[in-house]
Amino acid sequence: MIARPSALVAALLWGCSALACSSCGNNTPVPNTSDAQAAACDKLARAYCAQVEACAPAVLFRSFADLASCQGRVAADCAAATSADGAHLQNQNVAGCADAIPSMSCTDLFTGLHPAACAMPTGNRFTGGCTYTAQCLSTCVRDSVPQWCGACSTEPPSASCAVVPDGEGALAVPLDVPGLTRGTHRSGCAQGLVCSAKNKCAAGAAEGAPCSETVPCLRPLTCDAGTCRKLAVKGDPCGVGKVECDPYRGFRCGAEGKCVEIPRASEGQVCPADAGGRIPLCARSSKCSEGVCIPTVADGAECTSSSQCLWPAVCVGQKCVVAACATM
Repeated sequence: MIARPSALVAALLWGCSALACSSCGNNTPVPNTSDAQAAACDKLARAYCAQVEACAPAVLFRSFADLASCQGRVAADCAAATSADGAHLQNQNVAGCADAIPSMSCTDLFTGLHPAACAMPTGNRFTGGCTYTAQCLSTCVRDSVPQWCGACSTEPPSASCAVVPDGEGALAVPLDVPGLTRGTHRSGCAQGLVCSAKNKCAAGAAEGAPCSETVPCLRPLTCDAGTCRKLAVKGDPCGVGKVECDPYRGFRCGAEGKCVEIPRASEGQVCPADAGGRIPLCARSSKCSEGVCIPTVADGAECTSSSQCLWPAVCVGQKCVVAACATM
């Protein structure tokens, strides 16, 4: 799961009845699942999306628009994971992980340091394409950002990585879903490790700890004058020599040198640039083009690149497909 931030976090128009959800309206199709699987995945989706809303509300808006859409997409991703070729995910694994998610800190969520209850059982694939580590006997190795597709490998993971973009560019990157890890915001690094400015996976430093080009801060902290600090929030001073405004919570540096809220626009709405040429956040991974937020392509519809699809779908065979890497 990196990075088109994780995600880290396209898929679905899931059927409300299939997922026992009383408030879904995005009609996302999901693989055939049992009632128990659907209930477990729904539980995981609700816990994860609530955590993202608390830690990174701008990521939730940019990636999914709202809680209901987030829950639908994550539940569909979960349904795909539990039925993926080679995976041994069981309902109790998923439900147990959901119970543990509220205990995660925001740095845990960003860094992919998941609770023990979210550890994935080993899959049965030595080689071949993968979407989820749970399909493999060892791990699903990804070498590109965004890291949607990978290959099962018994080789130790590379120490090299690709840095997740900073600022508003990182908002379209969903954070890793505990128990379903794709490696989005971690750029290929193992759990708990962060990609340094030198493109090497390293242990992240906590708030107040020293940092450098080789010692990165735990996300979403920033290295300021050699010390890991929280990003600035609304009303804080910003600009040259100041701590960056927190884009994950929806702030950017305003014209008067203080952090202000980033304007937001829904799919199909206008997204005019401000005097500085910066545009609002377009919801649900839509793109601002010619002053309008152009919606993402529906699952199963034609596409030319994965950036047109809504996570966790990717563009394969010129169509947006959920968990397309699972059978490659």
